[in-house]
Amino acid sequence: MQKKQRNIIVLILLCGAIIFALQNLNSIGYAILNPEDIISLSLDTDTFAVASPITGMLTLTFNNDISPSTPISFTLNELTQTFTLTQLLEITNHSKETLGMENTATAEEAMKKIKFENAGSKLIGVKVPRYAEVSKIKFNLFASQNNGEYPTALTIDIGNEGTIDWLYLGSFTQYNLTKITGKDLDTSKEGTGYIQDNTTYYCELMNIPKTKQLRITADYTKIGNAGNIKAVLLSVPSGNPKIGWTGGSNTCDLPEAGDKFCDINVDYTIEGNYLACIYSTEQANPVTKLYETPLDTSDTTQTAFTCPTMQDSICQTTGFSDFYIYAQPGVYNNQLQGNISTTLWETSPDAMLTAVKYYVGSEPFNGICKTDNCIVPINITSANAGYLNFSALNLEYTYNGVAQQTSTFFDIESREANITSIDGKKLIEGAAIDIAIERLNLTEEAIGDYTLTINFLNESAEKEFSIKSSVEVLNAQELISEANTRLSNFLTSSSEENKILTMLDKGQTVKQTLEDLNKLKDQIGFTDEATLLKEVKKILEQTPWEIIKKNTKNEYLTIESTDIPQNLGDILDQQTAITVKGTSRTIIVKNYNGEESSYTLIHKQITANEDLSSAKIYEEAPTAWTNILYAARPTSISGNEAVYELSLKQGETQDYYYLSTSPVNLEDFKTIILPGKAAAECGNNICEDTETTTSCPADCTSSSSFPWGTVIIVIIIIGVILLSLYLYTNQKHKKTFDPITKSIQTLKTKGYNKEQIFQAFQRKGWAEKEINNAIKKAGL
Repeated sequence: MQKKQRNIIVLILLCGAIIFALQNLNSIGYAILNPEDIISLSLDTDTFAVASPITGMLTLTFNNDISPSTPISFTLNELTQTFTLTQLLEITNHSKETLGMENTATAEEAMKKIKFENAGSKLIGVKVPRYAEVSKIKFNLFASQNNGEYPTALTIDIGNEGTIDWLYLGSFTQYNLTKITGKDLDTSKEGTGYIQDNTTYYCELMNIPKTKQLRITADYTKIGNAGNIKAVLLSVPSGNPKIGWTGGSNTCDLPEAGDKFCDINVDYTIEGNYLACIYSTEQANPVTKLYETPLDTSDTTQTAFTCPTMQDSICQTTGFSDFYIYAQPGVYNNQLQGNISTTLWETSPDAMLTAVKYYVGSEPFNGICKTDNCIVPINITSANAGYLNFSALNLEYTYNGVAQQTSTFFDIESREANITSIDGKKLIEGAAIDIAIERLNLTEEAIGDYTLTINFLNESAEKEFSIKSSVEVLNAQELISEANTRLSNFLTSSSEENKILTMLDKGQTVKQTLEDLNKLKDQIGFTDEATLLKEVKKILEQTPWEIIKKNTKNEYLTIESTDIPQNLGDILDQQTAITVKGTSRTIIVKNYNGEESSYTLIHKQITANEDLSSAKIYEEAPTAWTNILYAARPTSISGNEAVYELSLKQGETQDYYYLSTSPVNLEDFKTIILPGKAAAECGNNICEDTETTTSCPADCTSSSSFPWGTVIIVIIIIGVILLSLYLYTNQKHKKTFDPITKSIQTLKTKGYNKEQIFQAFQRKGWAEKEINNAIKKAGL
């Protein structure tokens, strides 16, 4: 009996010990969790469409408070994005609560000497009342050796919240010999691009290490006399230039010839995603090629962009064309010795002052500090052993209307403001937080197999998936919706796709497909999914599904005297009447069933530099026009020549589109203008042959039942006769035809011949003799 009681007591004690051990294990955090319990990842499917968001659920499990600066990284297609836990929660719309900083201050001194035995971090601090309006912080910093070693790569984080406010790079020694490029650029040069104006940056996206000096090298050749080529560095905080860029003031002047590099010096240390770009600050008039640059067009690219030079603009990927642009960051001696400037190495303007204000709650900040008298921690990190002396502190602030100043430092012990709850769930009690992956906007634009890997707290989770075309992943309803969107866009009259389909005589096919698909909508939910999907695919089979554009080339086209056919005469000086911007692209029309057809698209945009009326446009092609498709029908075609009639006001534009089944060069299409006579001028008292009683009643008399026109003409004739006799009598015959002579001279300058002028004045009622005399007087 006693033995049994003893066993029961032992069992009770053992259970108590186990419970106690578990409680203590829980207190140390994640040690009791298996890796799969900390982080788990599930995707909604193993197949996603091109450019569509990757969807799924990431679950993070907590059983203790956690630092808000804990990193979590997402790696997809060799591109890693890292967020702090706070950033991730903000992006995915999760709320959090944190503890206040618990700092203990001791050993108040005007000078603090910090000893680093090796690489590591040390804490000191300053005291400032909560919500004080801090206006200044300044101190001296002196570095000395410890056993022959000096502090290196020093950083200062005021507030100890994870943001570096001061970073010592050191003295610049040289540029790194290894050149940084966009990750998609290779050494092959398959194409040529052109810089033609001053409105576009041509850029490569790069990951720049910490530096204040950057050398930009580019490959380009100046073509003409105009142009001023420069390099610029644009910041991309999001890592995605298609969302936007900032900056634009960090520039350098590239040489027009010789060694093609220049150096950018920035005021504050930079690091991370940047666009290294080249551009011209000038352009020719009329616009023409300024520089040519080789292109890497061997494969698709996600690192090459063109960006408008205006602020708050967004960039567009080039698709296939990488630019040969390189960056070399600086190499530094980051060892601290003697007196060190505390303002030169701030990471942004007034970074240290802003950090103090952010911590204590100066306007406009709410503050991290939760106590009446804030102990502001200063986290100092060195990559090496050494000594640091902090002295001459001058921290100025206003509190309760009284201007005050403090000049002493403290030794402090600080506990980071950990996150204690997420979405109202206390972490220490165990909390599983679901995070929607689609909020991170992870996408892929190339078909293939991928792996998404997520790392958190030294653990990882990964899932494999495939990217396929939308046609392979949609159900019947989704496919009908996708087809309606695609095909309707094709039919937009102003779109380039519409022009292409019109030239290929595919427009009616697309319209019929849309009608047939709309008839199937009523069967959704009533017809077997497999049967309906098969029917939808059958309707779409021969329908254009995708129009791919690549190898785009833009340039302003000019005419030389040798380009003009002899039968048109010497009209070179008349070519300034228009500006011609040409674009050529390789066009691949892909049907739903996968069949592809390749074409060369030529797009001419003609801008009138003066008013044009019934001008003739001669398009000289490199091949017979019977081999070319066109969106607008010419007025005549003969061999390699097509003729269009053009009437435009100054500044207006007209577009022409051509499609060739064989490769052709943009430069081989010559646009020649024969302006013809200028437009009629209404209000000059002359009814010109292009004017009517409707278009210009002021110049052209209108007909009515009573012959008022005849009466007026008779009166005018009698008046002219009487006036002529009077002037003749007074020997002033010289001035008789001054008004009509002036009008004749005006018509003459507009290109009217003698017969046209005679007819115009005859319609106005002038006598034949008077008109002939005036024409003779005008020198015709």
